[in-house]
Amino acid sequence: MTVLIFKSNIIKKTNIEFDVNLTHAEDSLFFLQALLNAKDIIVIHDMVYKVNYVNNSSVRSVNENQFGSYISKIYEIYKIYGFSKNVYDELSAFVLNQVLIVLVNNIYSVDNDKSIFSLLKYEKKILNEQIVQESLNNISFKYCDKKRKLLFHLMQKHRYYLLGLICRQKSRMNKRKG
Repeated sequence: MTVLIFKSNIIKKTNIEFDVNLTHAEDSLFFLQALLNAKDIIVIHDMVYKVNYVNNSSVRSVNENQFGSYISKIYEIYKIYGFSKNVYDELSAFVLNQVLIVLVNNIYSVDNDKSIFSLLKYEKKILNEQIVQESLNNISFKYCDKKRKLLFHLMQKHRYYLLGLICRQKSRMNKRKG
């Protein structure tokens, strides 16, 4: 989980606002825009707070249309800003982490009773989105933990079924926590 603290003048100077048309991850898009306008960024790798899982939260109920609109907004940011390699790596990881959230909390949710074939079809569709493919091709694994490296490698190698099994298991674990 990421916690961001930044100076309010970033928002005031750039007129960054939450996109009220997004129903999912509008805070992520807002924070991404704020980070891209920041002069300095400091990363602290300490646990700042504990996450409580709520099974019917908006993060756990994203659908295909919501995901598509969210990804298109991130793609707009890619086109607007020129990025250094480090920023591009972080954005690639960000996009892939959002894909994992959708896979665990929606597609392979234990509450999703669709057939495995329809789930795999939906997973393939998401993983073949242009921005996801670009992220998979450009991600640096330097700062990824082992679990994420494995999942991102499965995405790169088109191991849809195995990725789906892992995401379903994570969904079960999340449900037990909730």
